[in-house]
Amino acid sequence: AVARGLTSLALIALAAGACTDGGPQALDGPLELACSVRTERYVPPSGRLDLLIVVDRTPSAAALDASLAAVADELVTFEGRDVRVAIVTSELGAAVPGCSADRTVPALPDPRRCGVDGDYLDLAASTRNYVDPLADVLACLLDVPRSTCAVSQPLAAATAALDGSLPALRVFQRANHADLGVLIITDGDDCSLARPDALGAIAGDDTAVDAACFARGVI
Repeated sequence: AVARGLTSLALIALAAGACTDGGPQALDGPLELACSVRTERYVPPSGRLDLLIVVDRTPSAAALDASLAAVADELVTFEGRDVRVAIVTSELGAAVPGCSADRTVPALPDPRRCGVDGDYLDLAASTRNYVDPLADVLACLLDVPRSTCAVSQPLAAATAALDGSLPALRVFQRANHADLGVLIITDGDDCSLARPDALGAIAGDDTAVDAACFARGVI
């Protein structure tokens, strides 16, 4: 679909799993989920879009590579449109083995390593800041190194990327001049921490982190 000269964005809920429990089930038996896959499209009303992509690169996120490739394929269709794209990871400070407790802002993979002249990708024809084919640039940008930290904090990372905490992105968001999109690519729940030591003394594997994040989040 096309609206106001801008191709529809099939990213916000790209291949999102929509699961329902299929109705009441016995409490003493296993819970069986019936899942379907759906794609929802969002069209920025202004025709201009600032898209922040938060990528989960925790040890368990290897299965997300196909989703990253699908995002890259969709973004290629935006070439020449008034769209900006910034990419950060979901890793922030956590006092857990494998993590850095003193990280206050999310990692911003340097776009310059992919031939981008700036801290974010600009797809507009008049201000384009890359030379190589867009498909190659996007493949490079989304090829973010895997982290050793199992704590994924995408909501806190998105906040830090947009509230001025990350100097490189302070001019990325065009307040009142463009729509803002936030795409989170993750294989788990958000575990944004109020403070780095919020999970206590636990192992740094996915199972321990998930259990502690859920338990302490409920508390």
